[in-house]
Amino acid sequence: MLWLIQTPPIQVAISDPGPRISELEKAQQWAALADYFETLTPKQRGANLNSWLKALQKSGRWPRLLEICDAVIPQLEAQSGPQLSIPRLERAQALSALNRHAEAEAAHEQNGKLGHADGFFNACVEARNALDWPGLERCSEEMLAAKPTDPQALGWKGEALARQERFLDAEPLLRQALQGDPSQAMAWNNLGRCLNAKRAWAEAVDALSTSIDLNPNEWEAHYNLKDLRAAVAGNPVDAQIRKDLAEAEAYVHPPAKTGHRASAR
Repeated sequence: MLWLIQTPPIQVAISDPGPRISELEKAQQWAALADYFETLTPKQRGANLNSWLKALQKSGRWPRLLEICDAVIPQLEAQSGPQLSIPRLERAQALSALNRHAEAEAAHEQNGKLGHADGFFNACVEARNALDWPGLERCSEEMLAAKPTDPQALGWKGEALARQERFLDAEPLLRQALQGDPSQAMAWNNLGRCLNAKRAWAEAVDALSTSIDLNPNEWEAHYNLKDLRAAVAGNPVDAQIRKDLAEAEAYVHPPAKTGHRASAR
């Protein structure tokens, strides 16, 4: 039997809370249902645990949801050890909602290991938020173990490697990811970084510009493109860099077709 933490003030216990819980759930009055649970005894809460967690999640009461899950999970797993459960899923979601990204990453990764279909996907999202590139590499590899050609997982692993400056390893993964899904703006950005690292200037500008075209808010691609252009300003005597960048710029901003050849600047 679950004995859940008591939070004062508590009203007189209701002997049979079931009908009221069902009524509020059916009406989707989640905040009212969450408030109602605070009037119940720990025993009554434990008997209706999933409804309580749902009410807290639907009403966005993330700190309280996390508090309850942290109290419940040890009780549920006292005999069995770690197992996939609604409290574990809700705990991971609460950590994500609270922007506790490193903890959320670990919670989602554990859920993935316990069999949750979206566990490693969610862990990758949180690893990126936490800037945990080894974690992103690890969790994307778990996704690829199940789906070796998944474009999102390939893009994430490519990003993880690029962030760790393993550009030679990252580039083929990013190309494969973009072949499967060319709409991944961040993958284009990371491919641009890989190309920049090997001085393939024209291709780098093209990749970074594609990233920006797909997502104008991809600010890192803007910065990387600016840095690449700055390379020319910093190396005015390097004719090859200037030539490659000029060609790349022509791909991105072709001259207007006016019938007259555009004058050189």
